[in-house]
Amino acid sequence: MLVMLCVVLDATRRTVFARAILGLTDAERIMLAWIACAGLAYALVTGTHVRVTLFVRHLPTRARLACEIFGETLGAAFFTFFVVLLWPYSWQSWLIKEIPMGPVPMPIWLAKLAIAIGTTFIMFEFWLRLIRKLSNLKLKPAEDN
Repeated sequence: MLVMLCVVLDATRRTVFARAILGLTDAERIMLAWIACAGLAYALVTGTHVRVTLFVRHLPTRARLACEIFGETLGAAFFTFFVVLLWPYSWQSWLIKEIPMGPVPMPIWLAKLAIAIGTTFIMFEFWLRLIRKLSNLKLKPAEDN
């Protein structure tokens, strides 16, 4: 709601008074980074993240489980790769107190920190899901349909 209010205020001021609110666009970007990264992690945890099940749901149980394990493995590897890259990138941005070139100095490292934290949460969730699926596979063999 806050981001939406900022966008409306900025657009209104630009249109009516032909002047933008200085620094508001940069602040919106930082807020959106936190919102998007937290939202992606939350969606994965709650199971509302995008899933393509058109073909997988018609497979036998063992094949479906194999596809899910493959997907969780790819997700874990993908986000682990990005976590390894993003934390040093975020840390370096904080060390130099990075700010964008603009009229109002905004701490851009906050947005980079949000992306690193959100990606870390997503990575941990993928690893937990993979471990859960593998432990279910070992505890109780799936039955074919």
